[in-house]
Amino acid sequence: MMMNDSEYENEIERVRDMIAYVIAGFDTTANTLSFALLELGRHPEEQRKLRSALQKFETEEEAKACPELKHVIREILRLRPAISLGSVKLLGNDIKIGVKGDDEKNKTQNIILPKGSGAITCFFTIQRDAKVFEDPDAFIPSRWDDPSDDMNKSVLTFSLGKRNCQGQALAYAEITEILLKLCRDYEINIVDEGKATNAVLYRPVGTILSFTKA
Repeated sequence: MMMNDSEYENEIERVRDMIAYVIAGFDTTANTLSFALLELGRHPEEQRKLRSALQKFETEEEAKACPELKHVIREILRLRPAISLGSVKLLGNDIKIGVKGDDEKNKTQNIILPKGSGAITCFFTIQRDAKVFEDPDAFIPSRWDDPSDDMNKSVLTFSLGKRNCQGQALAYAEITEILLKLCRDYEINIVDEGKATNAVLYRPVGTILSFTKA
């Protein structure tokens, strides 16, 4: 498809996009899955809850709509965003934003971000905002049973708007398919937690898990 796209002005642009798709479309999903399995291993009660829910469905197609599965995926996307540093934009215009104070004495103040400034949208920080998420550093899939509007708007893993991630539908499909089969059929245990690192992508390093037929 990309090889036959006549919109590219030269081969350098084509190769650049191909490399970006490999990094954005493969490693991000793989790292998200790794973190999901790690968190389920760390929280056996959540793992049992998910497995029990999945095993109630007669077919895999029905199980893909399992609320508990959707909540686990949503929570891991919030807690462990693959592109944790988010995006950087060069502002084309002055932008006025209102910053709320912590109490009535410190009311909302308007701050001007001048044209030409670099604006960093750090997904990791936004998605762990204690003003939006209760116990923000904890893995709590049930928080998505009845999310607030602010909670939904604060998960930016795939970005928002017209320029959101082109591959998010594929990523959701892959994560759903793999988590469904592994969590329904196997018990996940941690051999070595490893550690989370951030070098281009946010990912677990040195993590070793074991899988036992459930």
